[in-house]
Amino acid sequence: MIAVLLGIVAFPLVLVFGPAYFPWSLLVLACLGCMSGLSVPPRGRRVAHAIVVACVSVLAALAVLTVTANMALRPEYLAATAAWLLWILAPVLAGALVGTWLRARFGVVRGGVTGAGAAAAIGLTGVVLALVLAPAEVANAPTCTGGFECPRTQCAYMAERRRLFTVERVTAFDGERITCTYTAWGGFEIGAAEMGRGGGSWMDGAWPRMVTGRS
Repeated sequence: MIAVLLGIVAFPLVLVFGPAYFPWSLLVLACLGCMSGLSVPPRGRRVAHAIVVACVSVLAALAVLTVTANMALRPEYLAATAAWLLWILAPVLAGALVGTWLRARFGVVRGGVTGAGAAAAIGLTGVVLALVLAPAEVANAPTCTGGFECPRTQCAYMAERRRLFTVERVTAFDGERITCTYTAWGGFEIGAAEMGRGGGSWMDGAWPRMVTGRS
């Protein structure tokens, strides 16, 4: 029941904040998996139990996605669906295994506190890496903040939701064209928006290309 509930909780996360552009969502999924793992009794076949609760959580999220018509389970989409499920299952399973170990080692309360502290430390480390590894901004980067005539605003329109929770840096600007590069949690470059008088485009970075398999 806990695994099903956490899978339903994960539904909006995997729907809106997929790992291709929001790598921090992998940490959140791992935390949800850890909560499932903390429910595993510290006896018997703990590893097998952790694998089961992780799979149940992912299947619950998949069921909600299917019922709400946000995912189509069709033969032509099976490969893409399997790859997507792998990216969701991996962090949930890792978290479930950690949660199972924490309960067996420290108990539910101390294990939960230890896991929460570790998650907070990992989350903060990812934020610091994003700030440190983000590219330097060009010296003549525009500083305007509002209005579509502002080049930075044009970047925001092109980047849309993908710029959320990222570090935006202007890496090229010649007065007519601007390139804004976006570095996500963990220091992963998710892409860049290039805008000019004739329009603009979005270019995926190394992280989403690796996650999706697109070149």
